[in-house]
Amino acid sequence: MANKTPERILNAAKRCYQQTGILKTSMEEIALEAEISRRTLYRHFSSHHEILSYVIQEAAREFLDDMSQALRQTQSFDDFFIEALLYSIERGPEVSSHSFLFGQDILPIMNDLYLCSENFRVFSIRFWEKEFLKRYSQNPAHLDMEITSELFNRIVLSYLATPSPLYKSRTELQKLFSATVKPVLGNQISGHIK
Repeated sequence: MANKTPERILNAAKRCYQQTGILKTSMEEIALEAEISRRTLYRHFSSHHEILSYVIQEAAREFLDDMSQALRQTQSFDDFFIEALLYSIERGPEVSSHSFLFGQDILPIMNDLYLCSENFRVFSIRFWEKEFLKRYSQNPAHLDMEITSELFNRIVLSYLATPSPLYKSRTELQKLFSATVKPVLGNQISGHIK
């Protein structure tokens, strides 16, 4: 039988983050929640940073999968991109299983642990390539999915960190993104999709 302790630790950490926040959660609290000793905890994970990195990556994957499913009817890639921005800005902070990823206090940590990691960079590029291929049969090699991914992440983080006083409603944000982001994506796509 496989050792389930690491999974138990990660699940306990996620519960702690949801209940008390990432910055207020200690290794001792995670061990208590997982019903293991601190010694056992450190046998599996060397630091809180390591646990947090795993939890953030898994929660972000779940969030992107949920978003992809919710937006599956979106026909074009540029429309999907705009809807994904809106979904992330609106739903991220309110979905209880993922809300700890979107708190004001966690944004700098998210940037360091997650957005700047090589694992996330590769995962994110693959996510956007997959979403592109769902809408078009051609390979998205002509699109720089690294830039697409970076653009998406920076816009979402920007609006979560500092909500716009001018664009508060979904309709206003949709108009803003359609006027600014959609032309950039549309020009890249229309130059290569017949």
